[in-house]
Amino acid sequence: MSDTSDTPRVLVMMATYNGSRFVAEQIQSIMSQADVEVFLRVCDDRSTDHTYRLLKDIAAIHPNVTVSQNQTNLGVGKNFMQMVYEETARDYDYYAFSDQDDIWLPNKLSEAIEFVKGHDEPTLYYSDVLNFSDEGEFMELRDYHEVLDHPATLLLRSWACGCTMVFNRALRDLLCEHPLDEFPRIHDTWVHLVALNCGSVEADIERSFIRRRLSGANVVGELSDHHTSVSDVLKSVKSLLGASTRRPSKVARQLYNEFGDNINPVLAPELSMLLSYRSSVARRLKAAARFDFWQPTLRGRALVRLCFLLGRY
Repeated sequence: MSDTSDTPRVLVMMATYNGSRFVAEQIQSIMSQADVEVFLRVCDDRSTDHTYRLLKDIAAIHPNVTVSQNQTNLGVGKNFMQMVYEETARDYDYYAFSDQDDIWLPNKLSEAIEFVKGHDEPTLYYSDVLNFSDEGEFMELRDYHEVLDHPATLLLRSWACGCTMVFNRALRDLLCEHPLDEFPRIHDTWVHLVALNCGSVEADIERSFIRRRLSGANVVGELSDHHTSVSDVLKSVKSLLGASTRRPSKVARQLYNEFGDNINPVLAPELSMLLSYRSSVARRLKAAARFDFWQPTLRGRALVRLCFLLGRY
């Protein structure tokens, strides 16, 4: 099938873990998507509640729902990526990630496809997300509009939510050409990085077609820079003084190792800088003075410069 078919075929990949409270409502919102043919692939990561039993009951009455359970707990990132790599996932027009406790608006997938269709290169779409809880609701990316002009920021931190992402078969095929056993970043950030560096990204940052439930069980919650406290600052300083994992450098190295022939020349200088900046004090100073890596708060911008000076990236 291709995206010239009358009804796009979309594989939605959902990772579950102890999600029995809300997963049925989320699946209903996925199966009710308009103007697409939805196939839902659910992989349970060894839930200790009755999530898997509930999933099997749902699959028994929905032929487009396939469920399985991992032999061991893999963690959210590996759980999602193994579904991307599955041989049975290859023949769809578009792909999407889903959390287990959100609510999708009926036009979530069709609106995303309008951005992605017609792209032959690997292409990823993401939107904003409306978070809600008993305390109220708010849009996730309200302070992140400027990040679109500083894409290299993704090497340091994430901002797009995987639950909003939709991508084409070209991106899925590219990811499968370079499968990883260990990921330097969580699944959605890795997919975002590959699309940004080797294809294209369509950011629909003004709109949301998903209500994300902040239930306390989310693996990843809201972006943390909207609130700053003394404890936040102390936590950041402690992380700087602790053992450095140099994750941005690891991400840059992984991208070069896997996709060196396809790297976007616009972002290549930032990748090269991350690989070499620790080699001298002069390079650290130069890296700290750059403005390629945008942050929404003064604290965030100061921490980026301090991390470069100390070689913590």
